[in-house]
Amino acid sequence: MNKSTLPCERCGVVVKIQKHHIVHRVNGGGNNPENLKPLCEACHDYQHAKEKIESSLAAERRRVEILERRLQALERL
Repeated sequence: MNKSTLPCERCGVVVKIQKHHIVHRVNGGGNNPENLKPLCEACHDYQHAKEKIESSLAAERRRVEILERRLQALERL
């Protein structure tokens, strides 16, 4: 990605463009163009904060589902 010509995919600015990995490298994502999204610094920070919150919400939903199943099992006793 050429930093000077690609606009941010979220807000459209063309300054301080960074490469955001759609599938993060720690999760096996590569540096191939299909896995990279140009984002300005502010939108990149926003994207990571959003992903962290979404991940936390998903984990909480899983915990609630487990507790609901346990409660249902207890109710059957």
